[in-house]
Amino acid sequence: SSKAMRTVILILLSLYCLSISGIAQVKTNEQSGIDSLKFLLKKSRNDSMRVHSLMNIGDKFLDISFRSLIDKRNNRDSVSVFYEAVRDSSLNYYIQARNLAQRLPSKKDYEKSLRKVGNIFLARGFDSLGIMQYSKAAKILEQMKDTSSLAELYKALSYRIRLNNKNQLAYEYYLKAAELFTLSKDTTGLLGLLYWYANE
Repeated sequence: SSKAMRTVILILLSLYCLSISGIAQVKTNEQSGIDSLKFLLKKSRNDSMRVHSLMNIGDKFLDISFRSLIDKRNNRDSVSVFYEAVRDSSLNYYIQARNLAQRLPSKKDYEKSLRKVGNIFLARGFDSLGIMQYSKAAKILEQMKDTSSLAELYKALSYRIRLNNKNQLAYEYYLKAAELFTLSKDTTGLLGLLYWYANE
């Protein structure tokens, strides 16, 4: 009947309004978090603090982009559109952090920002660019004689390269990681590496 049809239409309109409201709330919450981090960046008193703030903002955008993939799988297209709009922002902030950290006396933050930039490139499939960033980070750790961190770096690089179906290259970095874990007598790290590779 026409009355039943009107009832169905009203229900559908109500659901649509609730959906729009939910999306708006997601946008508001995300923007609020980002605005807070940007405020901290603006108030940072030295370059080291600014580097950390830039990386934190990049992490926030990266978290949004990860959840956009989940939304797509759940067919939440309208929310995904919002996330797609900020997908590349994490790389922008990581690059700013890297460029600023490069000028600082302490190289630890520079090494960390290099890997963050590298991870984005690798996730996009730009392997050569990603490996270039990782290689620069590896040189810093070599200069610092931080064998354990260098082993973890090669482990992470092996994992990310393998995700891109470059199995032979991934295996080469896996061997480097295994050698360094052995050299540093890091049994836990070595066992974790062997377990990860055996179960991939």
